[in-house]
Amino acid sequence: MDDLTCAICLDSTTFVDMPCCGATSKSSTVQFCFECIQTITQMDALKVCACPRCRKFVAVESEKIVLRERTGKCNCCLQQHVIVARGRCQKCLLGSNYAFRYQCDKCDRIQRIPHPMWLYQPSPTSYGGATWACHAGQSCEYTHWRILTDDVGRIPANHVPESWGGQEEMFESVRIFRNQQRMREEEGEGGFCVVS
Repeated sequence: MDDLTCAICLDSTTFVDMPCCGATSKSSTVQFCFECIQTITQMDALKVCACPRCRKFVAVESEKIVLRERTGKCNCCLQQHVIVARGRCQKCLLGSNYAFRYQCDKCDRIQRIPHPMWLYQPSPTSYGGATWACHAGQSCEYTHWRILTDDVGRIPANHVPESWGGQEEMFESVRIFRNQQRMREEEGEGGFCVVS
């Protein structure tokens, strides 16, 4: 266990205790450093992220990683979920920030949906398993959806489904950011100030 490094930056050996899945430096071979989890939450418009290990939602508050657990009826999807902010669950908040266009599997019409329906798609081109009300077709009710090809590239890297691949690319972007951050810090320690 002495050889462990953060599973994201592959550098840090100082780990954070994750409040969601219990990943601690004493009990798990998959570890994360505080800075990487903080960076991922800062990449999100809501400042909340899914734990890379268990996918429960966490945030950073007062330099600590905390769980988001208040439950209730979401005012968007009308389901019982953990309510994160504005009366909405994490997914509906995400969807309201990234309200993409989707194609209905019954009528083929297009509709903008304020919920991340792409999360339920096994691939970018297949229809998802979850349903949403179709307001475009005459005889459609709750149908299956797929995100339009033009919108796929607009999905934030940290929210692309694991089944689509790409998680390693997101981790690589965090590594690059963290390395740039370290270089700036090191330059500040040994550097000098030029006053003009």
